[in-house]
Amino acid sequence: MDLTLGDGSSLPAIGDIVQPDQGFTGPNGESMGIVFCINSDGTVKWVADVLDSEIELLPDVSAETSHGRICSDRFAVSRGVGKPMGMHFGLIAAKTSLSELRAAFSETWPELEVVDSAEGFANVDDVWSWKSAHERFVSAADWTKDNQGVEAYVLCQDGPWAILMDFSFVLPGDEAALEKLSVRFGSVVSFIVETAGGCAYFSSYESGQLRRMIQNTDGQLAFSGARLPQEEGMAVESYYMKETEQLMRAFGLSLHDELPIVSTAVAIAVAGRADYSALARGSDDGEAEARKSSPQAARPWWRFW
Repeated sequence: MDLTLGDGSSLPAIGDIVQPDQGFTGPNGESMGIVFCINSDGTVKWVADVLDSEIELLPDVSAETSHGRICSDRFAVSRGVGKPMGMHFGLIAAKTSLSELRAAFSETWPELEVVDSAEGFANVDDVWSWKSAHERFVSAADWTKDNQGVEAYVLCQDGPWAILMDFSFVLPGDEAALEKLSVRFGSVVSFIVETAGGCAYFSSYESGQLRRMIQNTDGQLAFSGARLPQEEGMAVESYYMKETEQLMRAFGLSLHDELPIVSTAVAIAVAGRADYSALARGSDDGEAEARKSSPQAARPWWRFW
C-alpha cells in the first residue's frame, strides 16, 4: 500500500470499490495491478498493489461508501477471491511424463545449462520463492561470459501432460523448439497470455507439424490451420482470456491459476551459454564479425515482460 497517496481515512477492506490502473507482473510471475479507492468527490482514499485474483470486475457499479455514492462502469471491487481480471502466463504442455520433458529440456535448448534444481515443495509459495531467489537478471550492457544471468522455470505433471511454465514467454513462443518437442512426444500445445499488452496466443503441434495457431494481438486476430475438435463451442473469433481457459479445459489441462501442481513441481535454474562477447559493449566491428562468423550468435537483445 502506498501511504504517500490518499487521505488516510481508512485502510483497504474487502468490499471496497476501486478503480484499476496499470497492470504489471509481480515478483513470482503473478498478474497484478495498481488500484485506487476513490471518494465521491474524486479524491483518493487509498492506493494499493493487488493480485488480479483479488479484484472482481463489475460491469455497472453503484455503491454506497462512507464518503457517499459512487457510480462507474470502470470500477472493480476488492473481494479477496474471484477470477483474475487479467492473465500473465506462458506454458508448454507435452503429452509425456515430467521426467521425459525434463530430460528433453537440455536437448531442445542446448544453450541453456541447468545450474540448479529443486523439488519436493511444501506449497506453491515455496515454488515461487525458490524461483525468485534463483533468478538473476543481467542486462545487455552488463553481460559478460562470466556474468550471464540466470533464468528459472517451473515444471510439473498435470494428468497426461508434462508442463513447462515460462513467464518470459520466450520458450512457449519458440516455434522451432515446439516442433522439435512434438517430434519427440507427439502432441504439444503452447499458451501465452499477456493481458497488460492485450495478447493471447495458442499453438498446437502434432508429430513435428503445426496443426493450429491462434493469435490475438491487441484485438487483431490471426489463424493458421483447421479448427481443432477442442474448439467446439468456442467463440474463436474473439479468442482471449475466456477462450484460453475453455481451450485449456478442452485439452484436459488445469487452468493457469491452478498451476503448478505442487506435489509434482520441479524448479530449474538455467544459465545461457551462448557466446555474445563479440557483441558486448555495442562494438559495431564486433557485431559485424559475429554475424559473419556465427549467425546464431547474433541474437537480438530483447525479451518479453
